[in-house]
Amino acid sequence: MVAIQIRDVSPELRDALAAEARRREQSLQAFLHEVLEREGRAAHNRAVLDRVRDRARQRATSVTMDEILAAIDEGRRSPAS
Repeated sequence: MVAIQIRDVSPELRDALAAEARRREQSLQAFLHEVLEREGRAAHNRAVLDRVRDRARQRATSVTMDEILAAIDEGRRSPAS
């Protein structure tokens, strides 16, 4: 495990975090560990979504909605095979 030290935390912020930890019946360390884990998961999820979005953009075509609708209409007019 790695230790993380955060400097220059205001007393007000520290007190607010400690109060939230007490409200959840956790130690301040356990509460902050949970916050860091949640943020880490969120960052990972955003990175996955960004990769999916980038792949979708790479595969995107320049077909317009009008062209799509025209192709659907043409398919409906064509005799079934």
